Amino acid sequence: YSAGVNPYYVSAYSQTELARAYFWRSASQTVNLASVNQTALREWPVPLAPTQEQRAIMDAIGERMSVVCAVENDIDHALRQAARLRHGSQIWAG
Repeated sequence: YSAGVNPYYVSAYSQTELARAYFWRSASQTVNLASVNQTALREWPVPLAPTQEQRAIMDAIGERMSVVCAVENDIDHALRQAARLRHGSQIWAG
C-alpha cells in the first residue's frame, strides 16, 4: 500500500455514511447490481490524517470493537442461559 496510508484506516472510512453516499452517487445501476468503476474509485475523496493519527484512530476503533465483541458474547451467553431456563421450566410444567 502507499506510504503514509493505513489500509485499515481506509477500510474503516469506507464504511462511513460519507463514503457510502459517494459510492451510491458514483455507482452504475443495473438490474440487482450496483458497481463503482475504477475512475470513481480513484477519485474517491478520502480525508487522510497523518500516519500517527491514522494509527491512533484505528487503535480507538479497535478498543471500541473489543467492547462490542465482549457485550455480544455476554448477550449470547445470557440468551443461551435463558433458553436453558425456559426449557427447564417447561419440563417442570410438564
